[in-house]
Amino acid sequence: MRENSSSILYAKYISCPDDRVEMTLKSGRIIRGKIVGYFYKDSDSEIPVISKWRIVDEKDTCSTVLNSLNISNGEIITHKEISEVNFLYDKSKISF
Repeated sequence: MRENSSSILYAKYISCPDDRVEMTLKSGRIIRGKIVGYFYKDSDSEIPVISKWRIVDEKDTCSTVLNSLNISNGEIITHKEISEVNFLYDKSKISF
């Protein structure tokens, strides 16, 4: 797979035994939690590009937790919104 910024983040995400991160968005907002999923821009593309990441509060133990209104916890962040990701496990950082 040819590398793009989403594939670099994905490779680090799957290689870490601890998925807790601190994401800094281009707006300056900081989100701390666990990456629990991602969405491909075009899953049939020759070069897969992740367009969105799903992140939940680090206290959530299950990525499919639903609240009383059947809405899943966490939020979806578009890859373009991300300025940097700090991996809490090894203190490494990926900047975009």
